[in-house]
Amino acid sequence: SRRLGRGVALVASGDLSHRLLPGAPGGFTPAGREFDHRLVDRLRSGDADGVLEFPPDLAEEAGQDVLPSLAVLLGAVADRETRVEVLSYEGPFGVGYAVAVWRVGAERREPAPVRAARRALELHYREGLEDAGEIARRLAGEVEPDLGGPARGVFVSLKKGGELRGCVGTILPTRATLLEEIAATALSSAKGDPRFPPVEAGELDDLEVSVDVLEPPVPVFELADLDPSRYGIIVEKGRRRGLLLPDLPGITRPEQQYALACRKAGLDPGEPGITVYRFRTRRYR
Repeated sequence: SRRLGRGVALVASGDLSHRLLPGAPGGFTPAGREFDHRLVDRLRSGDADGVLEFPPDLAEEAGQDVLPSLAVLLGAVADRETRVEVLSYEGPFGVGYAVAVWRVGAERREPAPVRAARRALELHYREGLEDAGEIARRLAGEVEPDLGGPARGVFVSLKKGGELRGCVGTILPTRATLLEEIAATALSSAKGDPRFPPVEAGELDDLEVSVDVLEPPVPVFELADLDPSRYGIIVEKGRRRGLLLPDLPGITRPEQQYALACRKAGLDPGEPGITVYRFRTRRYR
């Protein structure tokens, strides 16, 4: 397009679920509405990875044919900054239709929280810095100023070859600034996740980094107020606590999310006295 001096438009076409209503062309299943809701939510948030990592069983049960087209579109703009606007969604006749526009800008840069987490690991492994406060001071001139603002709870996830390599986080802030919280959590994810051996310096270039910045948790009194695609969950009783981030693969129902969080906390989902919270996150990849 640069050589021709013309703009280029790429159209990705497909239907969402064909199974939204009784009498729909593909029959009816509750998974149809769930698929459409989750897909439109991910489009609105610009979560390209979330679209590409859709649970295959949910996509198949929903009877959709839009994900292959979206994969082509997202692959075509993978190295560019994009802004997504969902113009409409409707489900007449039991078939879901959505219209969205991707506006393409400059070449993509990693979001500031991801750059901060990755750079914190580099400063630790390659320059020997140990203290998160010192690392944050080094990072202050390299990332956007808003990361120096009030801290929040943070989770840093590390993957290698698509497989989890470490994930540790804080529910509430433990450091003075968000930048320091990210630095400390990145080091903990690399070295302190008991499920995995510590990350070695030679692995740094192969790591995929994502950062979840948590909003304050809110008490929940009914499972119907949970939505695994939108909200994370915290369960606690006494000193036992379990947390799950939102939008995890394979977790689609509130009951499923609650039961798994209880198991992480060492609690029986049926026992009384369990306090439940939900929280939103802003995910950066």
